[in-house]
Amino acid sequence: MTIRRRGGVRVLAALLTVAVLGLAGCSGQPQAEETTSPSRTRAAEAQAPAAPVVVLGASESAALALSASQTFFTTAPVVVLARADSPSEQETAAAVAVEITAPVLLVGGSVADKAIRAEIKRLGARAVVVITNDDAVGLPSATPTESSAYPTFPDAERIGIDADALLDTGELDPRDLADLRRKLPAVAHPETLKEVLALTEGTAAQTAAVATARAAGAVPLVVPGGDPRAKAEIVEAVAQAHALAVVAIGASFGTSASLEWKLRTAEGGTELPGGGQLVFGNYRYVAVPGMAVTASFRAASADAISRTVLRAESARESLAADVSGPLAAALEIPVTMASRSPGGDGNFSLEIPADQLVPLLDAAATAGVYVLLRFEPGTASFAEQIPEYVGALSRPGVGVSLDIDTRRESGMRYGTVSAREVSEAIAAVSELVRSKRLPQKMVVLRASSPQAVADWTELRLGQGEVAVVALQANAAWLTGRVRGYDDLKAAIPAGVRLGWTIDTKNRAAEADALKGLEPAPGLVVTTR
Repeated sequence: MTIRRRGGVRVLAALLTVAVLGLAGCSGQPQAEETTSPSRTRAAEAQAPAAPVVVLGASESAALALSASQTFFTTAPVVVLARADSPSEQETAAAVAVEITAPVLLVGGSVADKAIRAEIKRLGARAVVVITNDDAVGLPSATPTESSAYPTFPDAERIGIDADALLDTGELDPRDLADLRRKLPAVAHPETLKEVLALTEGTAAQTAAVATARAAGAVPLVVPGGDPRAKAEIVEAVAQAHALAVVAIGASFGTSASLEWKLRTAEGGTELPGGGQLVFGNYRYVAVPGMAVTASFRAASADAISRTVLRAESARESLAADVSGPLAAALEIPVTMASRSPGGDGNFSLEIPADQLVPLLDAAATAGVYVLLRFEPGTASFAEQIPEYVGALSRPGVGVSLDIDTRRESGMRYGTVSAREVSEAIAAVSELVRSKRLPQKMVVLRASSPQAVADWTELRLGQGEVAVVALQANAAWLTGRVRGYDDLKAAIPAGVRLGWTIDTKNRAAEADALKGLEPAPGLVVTTR
C-alpha cells in the first residue's frame, strides 16, 4: 500500500534547531487510544539510556540511526524506513516517526540489510512505513531478488507514504497523515521517556537519529561543535533542563566521560564575563599589566584599582578597530614575583598574599574584565605555586599566566622549562575546573623564544578544561617580534593558540603588524 499526495517533490531543510522546550516528552500522537483489547499490538516502548550520559559516536547516517533505535526503543510495532542517500526522504521519515512514535532506520548506507532486519525483529515490528519518492524505484518487491529501493521484511506489512507529504511548514499533510494512521496496525498507547535530553550537532546526517530520540520522548538541543559550554543559550538550556539522562548524537561530543563533566559544568550555569563557558567562544582578548597590591604587598586603594580596570577597558576600545570580531578586556597581574634573593623559602620568588587580591578581583568581575594571575616562580615549579591561589582561581573569570622567562630549573638554562612541568601546571588548573564545575580557564605560556618549552610535542593540554595560549613575549623591535611569532607558530602543537605582545608607543606600525599576523592572535598583551 502506498499513500501519495498531489504535487511535485519539495526540497526542505527541516533539520532540528530546537532549544529545550521543557522535559515533558515530545513524542507524537499515539496511533490509537489505549485499550486492553487482545487484538491490539504491543505498544511502542522507549527505554531509559544505559547510563546518565551516553554518546552515539557514529558519523555515517545509517549507523547512527541504528544506534539511536537500539538506544531509545525496546519495542516498536511500527518502524519508519528511508534511504540513506535521500535527505528529503529522511526529513519526511523524521516527521512521520515523531507523529506515530516510531524509530527511523536508513537503508542503502553503511548498515547491511541483515542488520536492519534484525533490528526490526528485535523491536517486534508488525509494519514498516517506507518513504517513497518520484525518483525512487518504487515500493519493496515481494521477493529479495527483484529490484527494490528497500530490502524485504517477510514478517512486517509495508505501508508507503510519499516524501512529498511533508509541507513547507515542516509538518505532514493532514490528509496523508490521516490515511497513514488508518493503515497502521492498532496499538496501545506508547510509553515514552521523560526528562531525557538529546544533544545533536545539527547536521543532516543526524536527521533520522534525532527523530528517533524525539519519538522516544527525548528533548533535542542543538550543540554545534559538540561542547555544551560553548554558547550562553546552550548553557542556559542545559542548566534549566535538569535532565535525568543525556544522549549525545555525533562524534564531536567525544567520550561519555569527557562529555559528562562538561555537562555538569553547563548545568552549574556559571558563565564567563562575556557569556558562555569557553574562553574563546565569543571573544579575543587584550590584556594590560596591572598590580593588585602596593609595594608593601597590601591591597591597592579603591582609586588605584578603579584606574587599573579603566586602563584595561581603554585598551580594549583603542584596539577594537585593529582586531576582527568582538574583543574583551583583561588584566595580567603578578601574584608571585621573581626575586634576586632566595627569600625565606629559598625559591627566589615573592608570593603576594592571596587575600590581598580580592578587591581587584571583585572590581574586575563587576566590570566584566578577565584576570590573568601571573606566576614568576624562580626555582619553584608552577604547579607548586598555583595551589596557593585556589581561592582566586575558583572565580569564573580568572586564569593563569606562566612566565617561563622567570623560571630557573635545575640543569637547564634560565628561562627554559620542560613540557612536563607545564603539563603539571595545566593539570592542576584542569582539576580545579572539573572539581568546581568552572568555565574553561585561559592558561598563558609567556615564551620569549620557541626554546622556552624544551619539548613542545610532549605538552599535555587536558580535555578542554583550559585554553592554552603561547604568548610571544620577546621584547625585541617590531620586526623581531613578528619573526618570533612565526617561529613560535612553527613550534607549538595543535590545540595551542598564539598570543602577541604589542608596544603601544608606535601605534600605526604596531596596528599594521597586528592585522598581518597569521593566524590572528587570541590574546594581545600591551607592554604598559
